Amino acid sequence: MTTLRQIDAEAIAAPVKLYKPNAVVLWKREPSRGNSGGPRAYVGQNPAREAILDYSLGRPARNVELQIVDFRGRNVAKLPASRQKGFHRIRWNLLVPAGGSGRGRRFVEPGRYVVRLTVDGTTFTEELKIDSDPGEE
Repeated sequence: MTTLRQIDAEAIAAPVKLYKPNAVVLWKREPSRGNSGGPRAYVGQNPAREAILDYSLGRPARNVELQIVDFRGRNVAKLPASRQKGFHRIRWNLLVPAGGSGRGRRFVEPGRYVVRLTVDGTTFTEELKIDSDPGEE
């Protein structure tokens, strides 16, 4: 369900509203294969590999934190979040630290995650589903 479909009188009147994000497909990039292109060539451009996270604030806040948490409760990403009154859209590129040496980044694994928005000490959550590329199954 898109954010636009979730906006109603209750959402507009709420001091804080975290909108349910759409499921994301973690599209795989195919390497170039010369002129053949393979079965998915010339079909069109895949959507960006990102999650779009929307929230609104009815008044300015003192402190706002936006986090992505995995099913084990571990923090996967901390995203910049505005404290200003109004509607806010954050784009998460689905990248997480690669681990090991601490260098590099990799895409998050497909699965279910929690978007956690904390505004002045009150936490709001929504589920974020990240699906694998259906062509890879």
